[in-house]
Amino acid sequence: MFNSLMLNPDSLDERPPQSSLPHVWIGFLFAAAFLIGESVLVYFEDEVTGILKLLPIALGGWIYWLFCVYRFHKVVNEVSAQQYPFSPGEAVGKHFIPFYNFMRPPTCLDSNATPSPLMTRW
Repeated sequence: MFNSLMLNPDSLDERPPQSSLPHVWIGFLFAAAFLIGESVLVYFEDEVTGILKLLPIALGGWIYWLFCVYRFHKVVNEVSAQQYPFSPGEAVGKHFIPFYNFMRPPTCLDSNATPSPLMTRW
């Protein structure tokens, strides 16, 4: 396996990211809107139109989730001086592969098991 940060001694300087992190609170708004919509759906028992009204909220939340995944990986890639092994597009694209979520965490854990040279500076 390879380390998630394969750094040479010359690249141990910290680099600030040029991209900002996404606003996570927007995802909480999607979750709250979906919860309120579900509560209204249960109260009024209008299942067909209720599901059609919840679909845009769920789709918007999923799109925002993919945006957040892209942005997080972009920031990690910028901070690690382009040494992070997963590109932002690859991270988002893997969300469309069924059952890939069972394979990805063990591979990430294996690649991150060895300490980075940056850890010695803390």
